[in-house]
Amino acid sequence: MALIFRQNAYIICTIWSKYTQKTYAVIGVVFFNGLGDVYMDSIEIVSTVNALLHETSGTLEVWLAKILPRVSDSWWDDCVLSSLSYAQREIAQKKNFSRLSDFDLAALLRIAKKSWYDMSTVVYLRSSERECISEMI
Repeated sequence: MALIFRQNAYIICTIWSKYTQKTYAVIGVVFFNGLGDVYMDSIEIVSTVNALLHETSGTLEVWLAKILPRVSDSWWDDCVLSSLSYAQREIAQKKNFSRLSDFDLAALLRIAKKSWYDMSTVVYLRSSERECISEMI
Protein backbone atom coordinates (compact mmCIF):
# COMPACT_ATOMS: atom_id res chain seq x y z
CA MET A 1 0.00 0.00 0.00
CA ALA A 2 1.40 3.38 -0.88
CA LEU A 3 1.19 6.04 1.76
CA ILE A 4 2.14 9.55 0.82
CA PHE A 5 3.11 11.75 3.74
CA ARG A 6 2.25 15.43 3.43
CA GLN A 7 1.80 17.62 6.49
CA ASN A 8 -0.07 15.20 8.74
CA ALA A 9 -2.11 13.73 5.88
CA TYR A 10 -1.81 10.13 4.75
CA ILE A 11 -3.25 9.36 1.36
CA ILE A 12 -4.04 5.90 0.01
CA CYS A 13 -3.89 5.64 -3.77
CA THR A 14 -6.84 3.92 -5.43
CA ILE A 15 -7.09 3.51 -9.19
CA TRP A 16 -10.13 1.48 -9.99
CA SER A 17 -12.75 4.21 -10.28
CA LYS A 18 -12.42 4.34 -14.07
CA TYR A 19 -13.19 0.65 -14.40
CA THR A 20 -16.08 0.46 -11.95
CA GLN A 21 -17.64 3.77 -12.94
CA LYS A 22 -17.59 4.75 -9.26
CA THR A 23 -15.75 7.49 -7.50
CA TYR A 24 -13.55 6.27 -4.69
CA ALA A 25 -12.49 8.91 -2.25
CA VAL A 26 -8.86 9.12 -1.40
CA ILE A 27 -8.72 8.34 2.30
CA GLY A 28 -7.29 10.99 4.50
CA VAL A 29 -6.02 10.55 7.98
CA VAL A 30 -6.57 14.22 8.06
CA PHE A 31 -5.23 16.47 10.77
CA PHE A 32 -5.04 19.81 9.01
CA ASN A 33 -4.35 22.99 10.90
CA GLY A 34 -5.98 26.06 9.47
CA LEU A 35 -9.12 26.59 7.47
CA GLY A 36 -11.41 23.59 7.14
CA ASP A 37 -9.98 21.66 10.08
CA VAL A 38 -10.90 17.99 9.98
CA TYR A 39 -10.08 15.63 12.82
CA MET A 40 -10.57 11.87 13.05
CA ASP A 41 -9.85 9.74 16.10
CA SER A 42 -7.68 6.63 15.80
CA ILE A 43 -10.60 4.18 15.95
CA GLU A 44 -12.39 6.01 13.14
CA ILE A 45 -9.18 6.09 11.12
CA VAL A 46 -8.55 2.35 11.48
CA SER A 47 -12.18 1.57 10.75
CA THR A 48 -12.22 3.77 7.65
CA VAL A 49 -8.93 2.37 6.33
CA ASN A 50 -10.12 -1.23 6.86
CA ALA A 51 -13.42 -0.53 5.11
CA LEU A 52 -11.64 1.04 2.13
CA LEU A 53 -9.11 -1.79 1.91
CA HIS A 54 -11.96 -4.31 1.92
CA GLU A 55 -13.82 -2.33 -0.76
CA THR A 56 -10.63 -2.00 -2.82
CA SER A 57 -10.04 -5.74 -2.61
CA GLY A 58 -13.57 -6.50 -3.78
CA THR A 59 -13.39 -3.97 -6.58
CA LEU A 60 -10.01 -5.27 -7.77
CA GLU A 61 -11.33 -8.84 -7.68
CA VAL A 62 -14.33 -7.91 -9.86
CA TRP A 63 -12.11 -6.00 -12.28
CA LEU A 64 -9.63 -8.87 -12.60
CA ALA A 65 -12.48 -11.38 -13.02
CA LYS A 66 -13.73 -9.43 -16.04
CA ILE A 67 -10.35 -9.22 -17.78
CA LEU A 68 -8.27 -12.29 -16.91
CA PRO A 69 -10.59 -14.91 -18.46
CA ARG A 70 -10.27 -13.03 -21.75
CA VAL A 71 -6.47 -13.33 -21.71
CA SER A 72 -6.33 -17.09 -22.31
CA ASP A 73 -8.23 -20.30 -21.73
CA SER A 74 -5.71 -21.28 -19.05
CA TRP A 75 -5.82 -17.86 -17.33
CA TRP A 76 -5.96 -19.35 -13.83
CA ASP A 77 -2.59 -21.06 -14.22
CA ASP A 78 -1.03 -18.49 -16.57
CA CYS A 79 -2.11 -15.29 -14.87
CA VAL A 80 -3.14 -16.14 -11.32
CA LEU A 81 -1.07 -19.00 -9.90
CA SER A 82 2.09 -18.08 -11.79
CA SER A 83 1.86 -14.50 -10.47
CA LEU A 84 1.82 -15.42 -6.81
CA SER A 85 4.82 -15.49 -4.52
CA TYR A 86 5.95 -18.88 -3.28
CA ALA A 87 4.20 -18.37 0.07
CA GLN A 88 0.98 -17.14 -1.56
CA ARG A 89 0.98 -20.09 -3.97
CA GLU A 90 1.50 -22.54 -1.10
CA ILE A 91 -1.47 -21.07 0.77
CA ALA A 92 -3.63 -21.12 -2.37
CA GLN A 93 -2.82 -24.76 -3.03
CA LYS A 94 -3.19 -25.81 0.61
CA LYS A 95 -6.59 -24.11 0.92
CA ASN A 96 -7.70 -25.12 -2.60
CA PHE A 97 -8.34 -21.58 -3.82
CA SER A 98 -10.44 -21.66 -6.97
CA ARG A 99 -11.77 -18.09 -7.22
CA LEU A 100 -10.17 -14.67 -7.19
CA SER A 101 -12.34 -13.76 -4.21
CA ASP A 102 -10.37 -16.30 -2.15
CA PHE A 103 -7.29 -14.06 -2.28
CA ASP A 104 -6.47 -11.10 -0.06
CA LEU A 105 -5.64 -7.62 -1.35
CA ALA A 106 -1.87 -8.24 -1.38
CA ALA A 107 -2.25 -11.30 -3.61
CA LEU A 108 -4.74 -9.53 -5.90
CA LEU A 109 -2.36 -6.59 -6.30
CA ARG A 110 0.47 -8.96 -7.15
CA ILE A 111 -1.72 -10.79 -9.68
CA ALA A 112 -2.68 -7.47 -11.29
CA LYS A 113 0.94 -6.29 -11.44
CA LYS A 114 2.40 -9.55 -12.78
CA SER A 115 -0.43 -10.05 -15.32
CA TRP A 116 -0.48 -6.42 -16.48
CA TYR A 117 1.11 -7.02 -19.87
CA ASP A 118 -1.06 -10.06 -20.56
CA MET A 119 -4.17 -8.04 -19.69
CA SER A 120 -2.99 -5.16 -21.87
CA THR A 121 -3.34 -7.41 -24.91
CA VAL A 122 -7.08 -7.53 -24.21
CA VAL A 123 -7.85 -4.02 -22.92
CA TYR A 124 -6.07 -0.69 -22.92
CA LEU A 125 -4.13 -0.21 -19.68
CA ARG A 126 -1.95 2.79 -18.92
CA SER A 127 1.48 2.19 -17.43
CA SER A 128 0.85 4.92 -14.84
CA GLU A 129 -1.88 2.74 -13.34
CA ARG A 130 0.54 -0.18 -13.08
CA GLU A 131 2.96 2.11 -11.26
CA CYS A 132 0.23 2.91 -8.77
CA ILE A 133 -0.32 -0.80 -8.15
CA SER A 134 3.42 -1.23 -7.64
CA GLU A 135 3.38 1.54 -5.05
CA MET A 136 0.48 -0.09 -3.23
CA ILE A 137 2.34 -3.37 -2.97
